[in-house]
Amino acid sequence: MIVYADVLFLVNFISAYIQLYLLGKFIIKTKIKKWRISLASAAGAAGAMAVFILSLPTALSYALRALSAVLMVFIAFYEQKRQILPHIMWLFALSGILIAAMMSLALLAGVTVNTVIKSGVVYFDLPQRIFLPMLVISFAAVTVFMKILRRKRAKRLYDITVIYGSKKITVTALFDSGNLLKEPITGKAVNLIEWKKARSLFCGDYTAETIIFNDEGIKLYAVPYRTVGIKSGIIYAFSPDRIEILGENRTIDNALVGLYDGRLSKGNEYNALLSADMI
Repeated sequence: MIVYADVLFLVNFISAYIQLYLLGKFIIKTKIKKWRISLASAAGAAGAMAVFILSLPTALSYALRALSAVLMVFIAFYEQKRQILPHIMWLFALSGILIAAMMSLALLAGVTVNTVIKSGVVYFDLPQRIFLPMLVISFAAVTVFMKILRRKRAKRLYDITVIYGSKKITVTALFDSGNLLKEPITGKAVNLIEWKKARSLFCGDYTAETIIFNDEGIKLYAVPYRTVGIKSGIIYAFSPDRIEILGENRTIDNALVGLYDGRLSKGNEYNALLSADMI
């Protein structure tokens, strides 16, 4: 089968754009910058062309494909570069889902699809009058699937009890899959709890900032963090005796609790955030 360079570039550009759009909207949940996604898609399409055109050993072809994926995610979502590895894994997953959706549609429609796959790069030999409608329908189907998946993952609330010495508090916590905060030296996961709820665990009349000067012998960890819109900051965390997740029959002994001086939810729906490592 003859592979046309212009068709190869266009197919992979459109596919990459769709995958990056879905990644940004449903997985990373960030503001979509179309010019960045377009540039990243062009880089991905160029990488796909290179894989087909250059006579490289299989291992190098796969390496070039992987490098192309890294470059795509880096260009499109530079602000989240610290989480680039899981984003790349999601990009490959979305690629597979989109291809599976298109092949399924072709099968249902009784359309014969000539396909060439080289080192993970897919080339469809289809007339535009068939390829474009299939792509649009597949995009719509995958979008619906991602919305359903996001709804199922959204707002997983748990009642947790934090026990520290002879004192304990029970609060509602949101499982936050995006909370990857860890104490840099011990590597322990850091959960967050509002200070107004946590202050009863301590005897002194402290604030979230002055507790570092406590006279109770409380060992605190200074945990650096970075969020979108804020360059950097420090949050103080302590090590509770244990955290019990009520209704789950689970106890966590090896985690930290960061003291957040503010509100974690607008409607006071929850007062703590569970780390991605907790559930």
